[in-house]
Amino acid sequence: METELSPEAVHERLLTEARRGRLDGYEKTDEGFMLDALGTPFEYDLLAKLRCEGTRTVVSFTMTIRRALPIVFVVVLLLTVEPGRYFTDKLIPGRWGWIDTRLWYYPLTIIPLPFVWRVCVRKSRESAAKHAREQVEKVKKALAPGGAGREG
Repeated sequence: METELSPEAVHERLLTEARRGRLDGYEKTDEGFMLDALGTPFEYDLLAKLRCEGTRTVVSFTMTIRRALPIVFVVVLLLTVEPGRYFTDKLIPGRWGWIDTRLWYYPLTIIPLPFVWRVCVRKSRESAAKHAREQVEKVKKALAPGGAGREG
């Protein structure tokens, strides 16, 4: 995206839009700015770099995942396997003569984990990309001639 505005004017316009509640998570960075790209269940940051080319300012966007929640998610998934086996052993009386719980419980609970992870990451990426496109459109409107300062 290109604009005739200077990087300082870009930040002023976007800060105005953020204060009006139109830009989620606006934050000025060293190279440009950052916005929220909210996904489900994991959230992303929409990073924008500002680059001057003559009298124009070029804005380029990238998305990066926020790492804290995915790490907690993986740890919780892994830590729930063993207590589940313990409680399952307690629920099935030994006199039933079933095979050892570990032989069927671990494959039943561990094998699906990578698939669950993949679905969660894909769903998050898709929903965050959708929100990021909305954010980029808001930025485009704000940086258009006469974009900031209008009420509505």
